[in-house]
Amino acid sequence: MSENDWFDTGYEGLDKADEEYEKRAPDDNELRRVWLKPGQEIELVFETDEPACLWEHQLNMDGHWRNWFTCRRDMEDGCHICDHENDNPAYIGAYVARDMTGWKNKKGELRGVGRRVLYVGKRKTLKQLKSLKEKREARGLRGLKGVRFSITRSDSSSPNCGDLFDALGDEDMAALPEAGPMPNLREYFAPKTHAELQALFGVSGGGTGGGGGKPPEDEDIPF
Repeated sequence: MSENDWFDTGYEGLDKADEEYEKRAPDDNELRRVWLKPGQEIELVFETDEPACLWEHQLNMDGHWRNWFTCRRDMEDGCHICDHENDNPAYIGAYVARDMTGWKNKKGELRGVGRRVLYVGKRKTLKQLKSLKEKREARGLRGLKGVRFSITRSDSSSPNCGDLFDALGDEDMAALPEAGPMPNLREYFAPKTHAELQALFGVSGGGTGGGGGKPPEDEDIPF
């Protein structure tokens, strides 16, 4: 590439630009977290009844909040983020689910229906799902696993994973699109080592240039 290739006149580069933006679109096989805009609805089929739970940090780095780190608070050498980044972790639970709504790319094409996603909630959402599961099972119904739910985020003050749950019925799990083996969430959420965190943040902390505070519920954290 010559030093003049950074500049174009006219519309010839649009096709290449479209290709570049398409590459940036969500990978159907990438395990992403569910995030909803206020008023948005999604249909999910849960593949797990019980959440994988842990303490987790979410930090503002590089201008966004899509930075999650499993807390090391209960480990022998402690948690570098707790000690040096002045951040309190949140208790979260993660379910494996299938996205039955999908998303549309720039061309208006529907993508990702049936892909596997992570449904991650904090304490309020976990208590809500625990109660929902127990009530359904007391009536002789499936709890969460194998059930299709419509989940809506009612407004900007609601959890960004949604707060309104409507069970639509049991799902034939064998009829879902092939999505490969179930993810190992213990491996997925495995905490970084103390040395890795020190290398990332600096020995004394504050090495990322990220701001403090807490992410607003309507922070733009898409799938």
